[in-house]
Amino acid sequence: MSLRIEIMTGGLLRLTMDRPGAANALNREMHGALADALEAAGRDPALRAVLLTGVGGRVFSGGADLREELNLPAEEARALRRSMLVRTLLAMLDCPRPLIAVMRGKAVGAGAMLALLADEVLMEERASLSLPEIALGMASPIGAAIIAARGGRSAAQTLVQAGEPMGAAAAHAAQLAD
Repeated sequence: MSLRIEIMTGGLLRLTMDRPGAANALNREMHGALADALEAAGRDPALRAVLLTGVGGRVFSGGADLREELNLPAEEARALRRSMLVRTLLAMLDCPRPLIAVMRGKAVGAGAMLALLADEVLMEERASLSLPEIALGMASPIGAAIIAARGGRSAAQTLVQAGEPMGAAAAHAAQLAD
């Protein structure tokens, strides 16, 4: 399975994205497992908080798995990826438990959106955020909205419009990391 689910002492649920060979990219299975686990966490009164992290130390999540074969025309594949992302993000927003993203590496695209939608974003010194969609000719209005709500317009311009990555120190200064 691409998502490790562990209930730890003290009512802590740890969700670990576990696709190191694919940079913990978000495929159909991962999105479904994340959304299901977050929805279940909201119904479990024994859980006090949810930790979201990625296996390995190199990448928190490389974002959408653009290599996943969906056997659909390009426009339909984009719509499916967008709907999977929206379901996962809504599960995060609707989860009544505090959600803590622990970043030990890069969070790219949809992976950065997941991290930034958490209640707390903890970044190791070498961790970074990036939304490179602009370089691919793709709009990222969801990413822009998440970043602007958390860190303001300047942070959104840097990450989304300029497509520049942001390290942990800069993310903390921009109030994107805690």
